[in-house]
Formats: sequence, C-alpha cells, structure tokens
Amino acid sequence: MSEENIFGRQLEILSGYPFRSSCFNSNGKGIPIIRIRDLLKQSSETYFSGDYDTSYLVSKGDILVGMDGDFNAIKWSGPQSLLNQRICKLSTKDPLLLDQDYLYHCLQPQLNSIYKRTAQTTVKHLSVSDLYKIEFQLPPLVEQRKIAEILSGIDKLSEYIKLKIMKLEKLKISLINDLIQNGVKNYIFKDSEFGKIPKSWDIINFKDIFSKNTYGPRFNANNYAQDGNVKTIRGTDILENFKINYEQVPRAKLDTEIISKHSLNQGDVIMITTAECGSSAVFDQQNIPYICSAYAIRLEPNKKVKSNYCTYFLQSEIAKRQIQKFIRKGTVSNLPGSDVMKIRIPLPTIEEQNQIISSLIAIDELIKDSRNKLKVNILLKNSLSQDLLSGNKRVKV
Repeated sequence: MSEENIFGRQLEILSGYPFRSSCFNSNGKGIPIIRIRDLLKQSSETYFSGDYDTSYLVSKGDILVGMDGDFNAIKWSGPQSLLNQRICKLSTKDPLLLDQDYLYHCLQPQLNSIYKRTAQTTVKHLSVSDLYKIEFQLPPLVEQRKIAEILSGIDKLSEYIKLKIMKLEKLKISLINDLIQNGVKNYIFKDSEFGKIPKSWDIINFKDIFSKNTYGPRFNANNYAQDGNVKTIRGTDILENFKINYEQVPRAKLDTEIISKHSLNQGDVIMITTAECGSSAVFDQQNIPYICSAYAIRLEPNKKVKSNYCTYFLQSEIAKRQIQKFIRKGTVSNLPGSDVMKIRIPLPTIEEQNQIISSLIAIDELIKDSRNKLKVNILLKNSLSQDLLSGNKRVKV
C-alpha cells in the first residue's frame, strides 16, 4: 500500500485561531466568525472587529470540521468568515491524488467511526492527529471524481428539497397570519385590538374556550421506566411541524390515580410552558395512557373552538406577541398557566374555523410530502456512500 495513496496522508489541515472574544460583537461590525454552533446552520450572528491573518478566512465551498461534540463535516455555504478555534479547514494536499469533492464525501463516515471509538467524556474531542491517521486506500482519481459526482448530485437534490420546504414553511406562516385575522371569505371588517378583523368575529380569552386547564404531575426521574404504564409528553416530544412524536415519548411508572386524573383525551391541546413556550400540538388517542409533563399544560377545548384552530393560532404573530409579553425571563423561560388563560384569540364560527383548518392542513401536507422525499434522498445517499466509498460497488468510468 503506497503511503501517498492513503487518505490521511493527503490532507492539508488548518486549525482555527483563538480570536480575542473582546472583539466579538453582534451588531455587524467587522467580519463574521464561525464557531462550532454555527456549522450546521451555515451562518454566524457573531462578528469580529479586530485584526486577523487572511489565512484564516473561510470561503464558500470550503470543507470545515467541528472538533468538539458530534464531529460534523460541512461544506461552508455562508459568506466569507473567519475560522475560530476548535474548527478545522480541510483541503487536499495533492489534487492529482485526492479530489477535493471526494475528500468531502469520504469525511463524515470516517468522522462517525472516530466518534464511536472516542472515549465518552462530557464532550467528545477530535484531534488533528486523528484526521491524519485515517487510513484507507484511495481509488484512482478518475473513479474518485465519478463517485463525487454521483453523491454531489444527490446532495444538490436534497438542497433543492430543503429550499422548497423553507419556502412552504414561510408561505404557511404568512397564510396563518392572514387567515387568523382576515378569514377565508369577503367580510365586512371592524377595528379591534389586533387591527381589522371580520365584523362577525369575537375576540375572547383562552379561559372562555377551554373547559379545563391542568399541568402534568411532578414525579421523580426514577419513575421513568421502559415498562412503564403511562407516557409523559415533554417539550422535546413536539416536532417542528407541531405534531407529537409518539414513539419518542418516554414511559413512566405512576399510580393509577395520578394517571386517571391527568390522562389526555382525544383533541386535547398540549401547550409547552417552559423553554419552548407556546409550542403546541393536538393529542390523538393512543393505545396506552398519555399525560403532560410538569412543564406542559393540558387544555381541553369546549364547543366554541376546534383544537387544530387553537394550535394554528398559537403559531401566529398575534399569539406569539402575547406569549412574549407573559413569559417570565430567567435561566429558563417560563409561562405561568394563569397567564395562558389570558391569551386573547380572534374566534370565527366553527364552520369558518374548519375552513381555515382545511386550508392550512393542505399546505402542511405539502410540507410533509417534501420532508418524506428528503428522508428518502438522505437514505439513498447513505446507502450509496457506504457502497461506493467502501469499494463494494465500483463505478464505471
């Protein structure tokens, strides 16, 4: 095995610089600086206003690796920025031996292997020497380029789908704000505390549309058990699409009396009141009892309101402004249940609520379909990567 054909021997690695934090700012003065937390979101809100060596500039397309935490490798797509400490920039030492795009596609599987081998501490750390020690034989350059072309094509499709999802989500928020205030018909409007709303609509408090509002019970962490008799919904169990990830919800062993008192029913609205204040979802009946955690409130709608209308309302700017006003700031944000009941909501008739819900479900289905396509594309990329990068499947060139 020739030394020059070993992956790790062909890496050029630049470690980030420990720039002075006293020169950091968030008002746009200077140049963006990339920290580990900025890698996956591909943007930075922190700027550096001091002097710097231009060798630490990162440009679009550069390959970066986070050296702490999950060892993520990304191709930078943000603006020109500075490379901060605990991030490395990787490039090929000899492009006639190691193709830059092939380097990128090989990197994450190798980092995943290193991550599994690294001893667990509070945070796992990656060293430059770990990267240089990556040993596998490089295929011929023409084959590297063909593999990179195939995998990059899949990545481009994934980026297109992600962009489509972003556009649909923006459209959804715009539609929510419009429908919650203007409805679906041609109305005569009246002035209100929220601006113009249909004349036939009322604005009422949450306490007038929910017949019950109760927090989940507090219990010891030792009560969590895989063979528990109840599932307890936390804020982390509500997905970004405002649906409950039922499979993820943990089980606990609790007294039947507690479960009976707090058990959720079909159509209950679950609202998170700590950290992600205002995040909400509608509960669908399951084959095991579910309850809210102690940091969520169970809202039982009366006949004046549809559950889904409530959760869509809570995604609107009208709701968010009110929630921000009620939040108690601290180490962790908190929204008292008494204030939840003071939230004001524009209320159409049930028929109009159903029409609004139907319009928003339609766009939710488009987003869901796009997310499913993205999952399929990612699975395809992972499967092909395993076959092509391992040499189990050779490409024709």
